[in-house]
Amino acid sequence: TGTTQTPDWSRGTDIKLNATSGGAGVVTVDPPTPTPGAGEHGRIISLSLRNAAGGAVTWTMNAIYVLVPAGAPVAPAGTDGTTTIIEFQWDLATSEWRERFRSNTTT
Repeated sequence: TGTTQTPDWSRGTDIKLNATSGGAGVVTVDPPTPTPGAGEHGRIISLSLRNAAGGAVTWTMNAIYVLVPAGAPVAPAGTDGTTTIIEFQWDLATSEWRERFRSNTTT
């Protein structure tokens, strides 16, 4: 907890991030690396945010991630034992990762 995690989509588009805390904490998801180039408009990544054990987690997303609904972003689920999967698409015009869909499951 109290850490940042940086997705590396050069290793694949399905990225798993785990939060395993002994109590409530905050995990910030930084922009993925590397930054997409001009020819990568529409690139897709899927982030799996897993709250593994021991207390609620507050997931915060860097401003490069545009969550739905616009203007009132809904944070990923922070409940202990929950996995939120969010798929994003790269928008070259705005240099942002835009949410396409998400799901929450008990893990």
